[in-house]
Amino acid sequence: MSDGNGVGDSGSHSIAIKLFIGQVPRTMGEEELKPILEEFGEVQEVTVIRDRATNAHKGCAFAKFGSLTAADNCIRSLHNQRVLPGATGPLQAKYADGEAERVGVPSQADGRPVENQKLFVGSIPKQASEDDLRSTFAPYGVVEEVFIMKDPMGTPRGCAFVKLATKEQSIAAIQGLNNVVKLLGHDRPMEVRFAESKAKRVQQQPAGYGQMMGQNSLLGNPNFGGFPGGGMQPGFNARPPFPQTPSPWMEYFTPEGRPYYYNSMTGVTQWERPAEMNMPAPMGPPMGHFGGGGGSAASAASGPSANGPPGGNLFVFHLPNEWTENELLAHFAPFGNVISARIMIEKDTGRSRGFGFVSYDNSQSGAQAIAAMNGFSIMGKRLKVQHKKGDEGSAPGSAFPHVSPQNRYTPY
Repeated sequence: MSDGNGVGDSGSHSIAIKLFIGQVPRTMGEEELKPILEEFGEVQEVTVIRDRATNAHKGCAFAKFGSLTAADNCIRSLHNQRVLPGATGPLQAKYADGEAERVGVPSQADGRPVENQKLFVGSIPKQASEDDLRSTFAPYGVVEEVFIMKDPMGTPRGCAFVKLATKEQSIAAIQGLNNVVKLLGHDRPMEVRFAESKAKRVQQQPAGYGQMMGQNSLLGNPNFGGFPGGGMQPGFNARPPFPQTPSPWMEYFTPEGRPYYYNSMTGVTQWERPAEMNMPAPMGPPMGHFGGGGGSAASAASGPSANGPPGGNLFVFHLPNEWTENELLAHFAPFGNVISARIMIEKDTGRSRGFGFVSYDNSQSGAQAIAAMNGFSIMGKRLKVQHKKGDEGSAPGSAFPHVSPQNRYTPY
């Protein structure tokens, strides 16, 4: 399936990494500590940290492991798990500062590894199969899992998750494939990177995002709008007729009919049905009134995109290639009533052009969305959010002053 040759090492390639070990008894030297750490793999070097002036033992050490796998096993087994004789608390084990960034692996905020790390694979042709991806990644290691993302209608989204047996194999795949190899049927090289962890996505959310999401979520009801998982049909223009359960989870189905669940806020994909989707749906007006103007859902979907008042219309650039209008809506709904959320696509290929438009029914929501989402980092992109051309001079609470053509900012 690939028209480039990936050259990889099927697991023998090891990457050394240094760990910080805390709560080491002050009576224990390198010779006593090293055998304890070697239970988990090759340890190339152990250095007890000592005071420069007095040479006194400081109760901690650095240990250089021969592989990421051994280091992760050590952290998993020892961190807060074992107390050595003479220590005042359980051993502490984590990546030394700067080590995760040096070797190119994600880590948690406390320096521990991210478990079950998968690769995100973007820019793949929609006709690509699991077997195509397995054969592409096989030169780099043991492919344990391939998961092709699909929309609620069952159409491939042009991206997937791939899990290799070890992080070394994943790093080799990133180095050999990312922005290098193109799959047949696609005009751009694949994007291959570690999938962002849920914790990292939550840390990247703007202040107050979760609270606002709980107040305005459109995606909480699993049956909302009549589409699987509560997702909205692409191009659907709507506003929430009543408060929804605060959940961004959506239900999709594999070709075999097996359901799986995708969180449009965090990018997490899982087989288990989230507990939030089991909550009873709130009562609300009949669906015939959906859309805010008394029109039906069908007429709203087929009609032209709606514009809000001056100051309520936004231009959003640097959108992730994998986003559909569901994701665009989910990220901007927390700031007010969205009456239109559209992503511009290429007519010939149906591929996203990387920008879109969001309209609110008031200018205050537009200002809040710009303040929170401009510069927001998501899926390797940093969003650029600003007023749509012609809306720049309209501030919340103003009389929407006229903006002369020479003062208008063109976002291209």
